[in-house]
Amino acid sequence: MSDYSDYEFNNDSDYCDFEEEMDCLPGPVDSGLPLIMEGLDSMRDIVENYEAVFERRFGKPMRFFRGSLREANNVAFKAAGINKKPLALYIHKDGNKCSNDFPSKVLTNKAVADIVKSQFVLWGWDISSVLHKAQLEELMAEASMRRIFREIEEMNESEFPKLVIVTAPKWVHRIDAVVNGDYSVDSTKTVLLNSLEAFVDERSASPNPVFTSERDYLLQEQQKEYERALAEDRAKEEEKRKKEEEERKRIEEEERLERERVEEERRKVEEAERKRQTLPEEPSLSESNVIALRLRLPGGDQLNRRFRYTEKIGFVSVLVESLGFPISTFDVFNSDRPRKNLAVFDQEASFEALKWPKREIIIVEEKFD
Repeated sequence: MSDYSDYEFNNDSDYCDFEEEMDCLPGPVDSGLPLIMEGLDSMRDIVENYEAVFERRFGKPMRFFRGSLREANNVAFKAAGINKKPLALYIHKDGNKCSNDFPSKVLTNKAVADIVKSQFVLWGWDISSVLHKAQLEELMAEASMRRIFREIEEMNESEFPKLVIVTAPKWVHRIDAVVNGDYSVDSTKTVLLNSLEAFVDERSASPNPVFTSERDYLLQEQQKEYERALAEDRAKEEEKRKKEEEERKRIEEEERLERERVEEERRKVEEAERKRQTLPEEPSLSESNVIALRLRLPGGDQLNRRFRYTEKIGFVSVLVESLGFPISTFDVFNSDRPRKNLAVFDQEASFEALKWPKREIIIVEEKFD
């Protein structure tokens, strides 16, 4: 049983807002950096370091009560009337499955953090080491919370970190709810709001007339907070849905373009093969009355090809297309000065009729508008 009669009430000036300025640290890094540093003298220094390391490790700021557990206890339970709040103990422990996910994704989630900030007194500690666990026992003894420590000590260590909700109806400390490290954001919000409602109900049952309309007021505030958090969640879900829809459309468009590209390549290959099938057989090296062509292709490649001198010049264009360079997008020139586009020649005329030299260079170039 706790007796508050010998405690002076401290105001909550040390319970800082999230928006208060703090030294910004890069974020989440140094996963092995301890939340509690050795050698610090005052609780305020310990908590300030705790906050700084918390942000550095988990990527988002979180404000904790800057003082001892006994002082946090006073602010939570010795305040008058509507200022009373449940005490939320964040007990961290490294090395577990949720040691990083819970603080970085759940506790610092805006909806959860806003509820904790406005409706609870948040105090943090780390029991990753035997020394710091022993220090927690001492701090709880100082705050007349030995029974709470024994209950925390009996909890499954693999489920830490935890958010332990403590109230003190009729000056007796009690654990009202526990948020385990594997809880989701929605589950955590539900636990916090249910715990807060139970706390308001108990407080409003007091014979003190200050509570006459307090329950309705706080329930309205709780409902507003819940609706605001729900609206934010819905907005985030809608934004997420839009991004997913945009990503789906982008992927579908990329896939469509890729299918068109593959189909176009397939069509070009088939067309080139069809053109190749229409070419006459290349004469042998021993055959006379032939013309030897050297084709200079885009990209620097070259190809030698012989035709019979009596064959039509149009086969040169067919040859170029059979190599994958359609005449619709490529020009074909001879080596005359100035060079001539093969399109100006009668495609049915033979090399012999056009008096082409027995050796000729053909240049293939992409057309430009």
